[in-house]
Amino acid sequence: MMSRAPIRRPRKKGNRLRCALCGSSDAVQRHHVGGRYHVAWFTMPLCRRHHERVTEAIRLAGIDMRFTPDVWERLWRARQATLIFLWMLGEFERGSARQ
Repeated sequence: MMSRAPIRRPRKKGNRLRCALCGSSDAVQRHHVGGRYHVAWFTMPLCRRHHERVTEAIRLAGIDMRFTPDVWERLWRARQATLIFLWMLGEFERGSARQ
């Protein structure tokens, strides 16, 4: 027998999104980790400060996040952007462990 998908309920006020890096609930946005034009469903909640930092790191790495009709190029860009995000996540974790 197949199990049914859980019923989605509206979020309560107390269940606000929190930044995946610092835990802040202030000005949290959904960051498209692989790029909104490449892997639109893969998001991570980030506060505005960390969202801007991740976006800037992707830009500085030279990853073009604009749409391209080439599926393989989109996947390559999404993977590269995801690796930048994972690197930043690891650096944040490493810095937090030292405190």
